[in-house]
Amino acid sequence: MKASAIKKAITTMAKTGRPIMIWGSYGLGKSTVARQWVKENKKQLFEMTTTALEPIDLRGLCSIKNGKTIWNPPAFLPDKPGCVLLIEDLTNGHPQVLTALYALILDGRLGDYILPKDTIIIANGNRETDASYATKMPMALATRFVHINFEFDLNDFINNAIDNQFDMSTICFGRAFPKLINVPDPKGKEKAQPVPRTWEFVSDIMRTEPDLDIRFELIAGTVGEGAAMEFCAFLEVFNELPDITATLKNPSTLKELPTKPSVMYAFIGAMSRRVDDKTMKNLLIVADRMIKEGFAEFAITMVNDATRYNPKLKETKDYIAWISKNQDFYK
Repeated sequence: MKASAIKKAITTMAKTGRPIMIWGSYGLGKSTVARQWVKENKKQLFEMTTTALEPIDLRGLCSIKNGKTIWNPPAFLPDKPGCVLLIEDLTNGHPQVLTALYALILDGRLGDYILPKDTIIIANGNRETDASYATKMPMALATRFVHINFEFDLNDFINNAIDNQFDMSTICFGRAFPKLINVPDPKGKEKAQPVPRTWEFVSDIMRTEPDLDIRFELIAGTVGEGAAMEFCAFLEVFNELPDITATLKNPSTLKELPTKPSVMYAFIGAMSRRVDDKTMKNLLIVADRMIKEGFAEFAITMVNDATRYNPKLKETKDYIAWISKNQDFYK
């Protein structure tokens, strides 16, 4: 399942009260999807990471009350109804920790602790085939979950990048070179690998506007040398872009549309990021020209990205008229 489908799956499982286990390769964003769902559904999140736990940690510390031992649950366990418990890296935990989780996940109990009503349990972990450290999940634990495989989807990556204000160059690069966004190397020839998680790091780096003499080394140390070379070469594409500000102010100043795909992706990315309600009409004029000159796919992507950056653009008269005129492209 891709990220958007996994969110729907979590919604369904939340209604049933059954825990869900999200499987996927390292760096895909399994935790990110869960946290986004929590935020979108306005739930309180509690998190626990099995790699940092000993079995006794799940019980918490004990104290004496009226001559009896009382266990005080740890702060990472929910203490009120309707919350979400996110169990990180479940398959990386010590086998004894996994055993201790049996009763919590199926019966909602851990010693004297009782999981509050309507608690939603979401767990994630790497598969054994991902060549990341992962222990085989005991069947007694596995049968307590509904299992979902998380697969990479470029559109979900781009949409997430737009929603979270990634640096524009990273988003444009993802569109231009989709095969370089998720290339995990289980054999680990390079420590730095191009996966969605590390491209987010690249976005963070680019937002700092690093000095040119260290930029390549930083990018290579994040996504690997091969991907870094392609990315840094792509950055030079931005030097070939038409004047975006002038184009949005007056579309007639755009003498020629870019013809190289990489430049076109950079162009529509810059246009969609900078447009506002005052210049939306002009962006749509450019979109019409793109359709007329055989670049319909780029035109649709530009308009879609613009309204994702700024949903209020969908309320403009120009957008409503344009969508009505070009509805065949959305079928």
